[in-house]
Amino acid sequence: MGRPDQVRTIHNAASADANGELTSCVGVSSVGVQISGTFTTAVVYFEGSLDKDNWDALQAHNVETGAVATSASAEGLWEVPVGAVEWFRARLDWTAGTSITVKVRINEAGVSSLADIDVQAQEDVDVVDRVGRLLGKVTNYDVLASGTLGAAEATVEIASANLGSAGLGITGTWVGTIVVEGDHGDSVWRSIPLIHSLTAAAVTSTTANGSWFIGLAGFETIRVRMSAWTSGTATVYIEGTSAPAGVWLSRSLPTGVNTIGYVVLGAGTAEAGSVGYRPYTTAKSGQITVAAAGTAVVGTTEAGSLFAIKAHPDNTDVIWVGQDGANDVTSSNGFPLEPGETIVLNMANLNQVYFDADVGTEKVCWIKLA
Repeated sequence: MGRPDQVRTIHNAASADANGELTSCVGVSSVGVQISGTFTTAVVYFEGSLDKDNWDALQAHNVETGAVATSASAEGLWEVPVGAVEWFRARLDWTAGTSITVKVRINEAGVSSLADIDVQAQEDVDVVDRVGRLLGKVTNYDVLASGTLGAAEATVEIASANLGSAGLGITGTWVGTIVVEGDHGDSVWRSIPLIHSLTAAAVTSTTANGSWFIGLAGFETIRVRMSAWTSGTATVYIEGTSAPAGVWLSRSLPTGVNTIGYVVLGAGTAEAGSVGYRPYTTAKSGQITVAAAGTAVVGTTEAGSLFAIKAHPDNTDVIWVGQDGANDVTSSNGFPLEPGETIVLNMANLNQVYFDADVGTEKVCWIKLA
């Protein structure tokens, strides 16, 4: 078997249904898969497993087109994240054609070669990986744990102080609810979201088998807990790694409502299929006069998202800009603007700020930028 950063063939001119040679993913972040050959009808399914018995679909990214899919029916080059699984395979469903060849490249940064170890059988691969880690040949050392949850409040734990992320797999026949929690070292268990390896959907619990990614940074210990149990036994596999949790930007957002940030549209027009707003087509500006020194004036009611505010160049003293939380501003809590000075504020409406002056009848100029 080829070692990390080497290319090997898992289907060689195949022309029949086959699972192909399995690929060990211990400590591996992703695999590159190249499909070639002459075929009219064939499908290669990208699949991962924690125990070599139960296989789940994995999303792959076509490096040429940017498409994301769990299978391929044409020649091409794909990248498949495998951090959540122990094993990868490219299962072939053959129908017609001459033959198909599938090659795999294992991507594992910071790993020394173990080519001096002669691997005669696939069953030896995980043994070699673990020996390599014990010898310090894998720099992003993994932590492995497994166990069963067959009763309410049953748990499986791993020490996670030096880990950045983990893969979680759950198999078995059971009825209940499973959650993942982390402890910062203060004996308080906090809920950790689970990111589904296939759909990328984030949840705080699961009632079904599957594979997930977990972010671990900052936790000393994590546990998988059966928070509610009715019957059966769930088998849990956890593999933690020092590699940080990642985000695959080519994936589509899960169906439903997805909170990705805070965007103030104001009077702008939202663009379908985009994040943010279209700039205002009509610029607007104005001036505000502070009639009496020491008496704050509220900003003009004008919706927007970005405003430039300038102390009038003919002013003779300081203008104070701000909001003290009680709809006021003074020289003791405001932001000072000398004559001619400018500040840019990101806010939903100009009436969110107040203006005061050291001298009466001083002016503030403003223009809406977006």
